[in-house]
Amino acid sequence: MSISQQSQGGERIPPSEEFCDSLIIKASKSRASEVHLDFYESKFYIRFRVDGILELAGEYPFEIYDTTIRKLKVLGQLNIAEVRLPQHGRGQLRDPATNTMIEFRVSTFPTTPGEAAVIHLINKQETVFENFESIGMSPDEAELMKDAIHKPYGMILVVGPAGSGKTATLYTALNQVRSIQKNVITLEDPVEFKLQFVRHAQIMPSVGFTFAEGMKAVLRQDPDVVFIGEILDHEIAEIAVRAALSGRLVFSSISTNDSMGTITRFLELGIPRSFLASTLLLTVSSRFLRKNCLQCVAPYVPADRFLKEAGLASADGIKFLKGGGCANCEQSGYLGRVPIFEFFPVDKEIAGLIVEGASVLELLQAAHVKGMKTMREAAVERAMAGETTLEEAIYSTA
Repeated sequence: MSISQQSQGGERIPPSEEFCDSLIIKASKSRASEVHLDFYESKFYIRFRVDGILELAGEYPFEIYDTTIRKLKVLGQLNIAEVRLPQHGRGQLRDPATNTMIEFRVSTFPTTPGEAAVIHLINKQETVFENFESIGMSPDEAELMKDAIHKPYGMILVVGPAGSGKTATLYTALNQVRSIQKNVITLEDPVEFKLQFVRHAQIMPSVGFTFAEGMKAVLRQDPDVVFIGEILDHEIAEIAVRAALSGRLVFSSISTNDSMGTITRFLELGIPRSFLASTLLLTVSSRFLRKNCLQCVAPYVPADRFLKEAGLASADGIKFLKGGGCANCEQSGYLGRVPIFEFFPVDKEIAGLIVEGASVLELLQAAHVKGMKTMREAAVERAMAGETTLEEAIYSTA
């Protein structure tokens, strides 16, 4: 069946069998990181996540919803007949206009009206793991990373919410240490990218190949460097720590809001303070801020409450900038994103404080004396440099 109707926004809808392909291509050209497909009553809604914000991309006739979901399942190699259980897969699509491949992950989720779906676009064209500066780190921040990854053993942890740049930071670290002289093994779910001289392994819990079981197997493979996609529980945390204690360099991520939260999380998982102090080299927290659109940016004065939260007495002497909204940024005032980082390096003094039972506040104070910059401070610096608004800096680090 061909659909010749128009969307509510007036755009021509391609035939239903082509709609899914055109949707993915349009999302890629719109710089979307995710595409959300939902329906309610008689309407089919599509939203794009651009620069971290979900935006309505179109409302379409309900008649093309089922066909679109089925085609998406085929592309993602999912079971088209299964509508009762969540599914996830991976696919790719060629853009005929540019002759480039668009890679993506797709997940479906059963809701009361029917299946919803999310497409996660993997933009390999813009992914560069050449060095730490290429992912937005300052020269000083890059030196902290280089110093840590070239240690013979220990743990380096990257933390932050989904979509905060953890994968880019970890893969850049892998790219820096990989060589024919080292056995580098990863355990991932999913494997997003493949690097030469790195053994990438896909976790498959459905057949018993979990992170914990994978780590036990990896340690029998004589590794020099181990990358664990995420430390989820006590068993994985304990294996990771013991791997570091036995002379391996371990890269991983863990679910905490900031770099200091890593200490609390490991203690909650039952890791002794002495083990943590002996193995932890560095934790890095990352976030993205929306960048001011350069086509419509202009000076402005932030409201007093934002200045107060930023620790500023006034805006005197500071040229804050804000996009007013234009066709280039679709009236949002923002276009693109800029990363910010928070580093918590563990030296002998910090390690000693961890063993002695120091609180997170005491550790933070000690790290500040050594020059640590918090996520909020890094965000405010970006705003003071005119790269983003002070409001964005405050909201993104709340």
